[in-house]
Amino acid sequence: HENGTYDVFIRSYDQVGTKFDSETITINISNFLVYSKTYGSSQVNELGRSIMQINDSSFIILGEYEDDILLMKSDRYGALEWQKSFGGSQLDVANHIEQTSDGGYIVTGYTKSFSDDGDMDLWLIKTNGSGQSCLYDENGNCSSGSSMWVKTFGTSGNDYGNSVIESIENDSTYFIVVGKSGRIPSVYMIKTDDKGQKKWENLYGAGPGGKAQYIIESIGQSPRYIVVGQDNHTGTPDSDLVVAGINTNGETPWFRSIQYGNGLNEIGNFISRLSSGGYIVAGAKQNGNWDDILVMKANNDGTQADSWIFGGSDNESGTYVQESEDGFIISGFTESFGQGFYDIWIIKTDDNGNEIYTQTFGGSMDDRALGGDKGSNGEPLIIGYTSSLGNGGEDILFIKIDPNYQP
Repeated sequence: HENGTYDVFIRSYDQVGTKFDSETITINISNFLVYSKTYGSSQVNELGRSIMQINDSSFIILGEYEDDILLMKSDRYGALEWQKSFGGSQLDVANHIEQTSDGGYIVTGYTKSFSDDGDMDLWLIKTNGSGQSCLYDENGNCSSGSSMWVKTFGTSGNDYGNSVIESIENDSTYFIVVGKSGRIPSVYMIKTDDKGQKKWENLYGAGPGGKAQYIIESIGQSPRYIVVGQDNHTGTPDSDLVVAGINTNGETPWFRSIQYGNGLNEIGNFISRLSSGGYIVAGAKQNGNWDDILVMKANNDGTQADSWIFGGSDNESGTYVQESEDGFIISGFTESFGQGFYDIWIIKTDDNGNEIYTQTFGGSMDDRALGGDKGSNGEPLIIGYTSSLGNGGEDILFIKIDPNYQP
């Protein structure tokens, strides 16, 4: 059973079928883990990068197997309902998926199979609600429609898509994609219409090490889009965590480059809105030769309000954070703690960043959380991969966590 409160009794029958019920007792099941699922085979490697729960309580999982993109739908208990693949003869990677207002999905990542110049191009894929994309004619050309299409963007050098959102503006649908460009500066942002036709693209930042990792809408505030990632600070090869506010026309009222004391690398991997205003960021901060998980509260204008560091003697990184009723739940991976090389690491804190509990999940091999989302009942939905617990090699790993668990 999933976590919750259950009434339990024993029912028995005698030889003539008379029914006897025991007294009813109430039991409470409360575990850190609601359930976990793995998807994959022993022949190829699979991993998950993005997950979401949709209105029918089922889950949409985006990942990859070998060098192709994998899109999957499971029921509310994680049982697989369908899967689709996208890719060609070379490397194709997906990073993020969102459901669209027409019931389909928008996916971003990057492709070498279908790039124009042999380098990586940012890839944007629009599917219908069944995961189908692109209408091909008899000559193999992909036609553009409002519900199914595939587009690539980029110039010379490698270009990557890391996060995408749908934005409804004046009754028109747009898609906004962020990632990394091979140009300088290299924080990359593209806005398209509902058919994937580019409205504008911009580069932000200062150096070649810049990239945008995640984008959200500010909801009722200006600027419209909030982006998190990293950028080079002037005169050094090191990179700082960046939070940027960007308007619908691509202008940046503010671009906050936040450095944490020692001049080494920091990055923001994920950002979400706080119920009280402002934002919460999960990422990583270099500490000597290793990285620690970095969690930062930001004000509405992107300035730092507070920050906390979690780590040990080896590498850690934060890939997801969500607000809970009494604090925050953070996920990522750790090399310092757990049972194996890397383990998934879940940290629960209060509002001030003080640890309530930490839990690792994994085995003797490599297990990592690469993304997450909030479920329909507030559960953290964590997606990544396991080399310890699946069918062999790397398998997609999905874990669902009880947000109310107390040790």
